[in-house]
Amino acid sequence: MLINRKKPLLQSLPSLSLWRWVSLLLIGLLVGSLMASALFIYQYIWRTLNEANSIVALRTEYDYVAVDWEGFVRARATLQSKLNKTAIPRTVRNIFDFASATSSPATKTPLAPARRPRP
Repeated sequence: MLINRKKPLLQSLPSLSLWRWVSLLLIGLLVGSLMASALFIYQYIWRTLNEANSIVALRTEYDYVAVDWEGFVRARATLQSKLNKTAIPRTVRNIFDFASATSSPATKTPLAPARRPRP
């Protein structure tokens, strides 16, 4: 005989009718949809308006940077001189002709041999 037999948990709870389960499901869906709507509004609307506000603020604070005009003129002249073609002379030195490219070394008198110190 089983006198002290415990009831399972589901049997000990009062039975919920179908309408109670449906109402709990609808409340859960309502809370979930409110959270999803809040997340959507934050990600796509609020953040977009905030970034647009930042862009407008940055455009109003635009400042011109002082330019070194003399340096700019020098750079432009240097660039223009590089773009101009230079004329190549008709007589070009032959760099492989060593006789004409080198000179004879200076002549020196030979040095006397070094003397050894006496012990």
